[in-house]
Amino acid sequence: MSYPTRIRYTETDKALMWERWRKGESLNEIGRLFCLKH
Repeated sequence: MSYPTRIRYTETDKALMWERWRKGESLNEIGRLFCLKH
């Protein structure tokens, strides 16, 4: 059985995720941003 590769986020990426979440963006929107980035 194979597992998907784990994405390792940088501290900068994590900070951006939290900042967007605090501003009220949905998890879906944030996920799309990072899906396109990686």
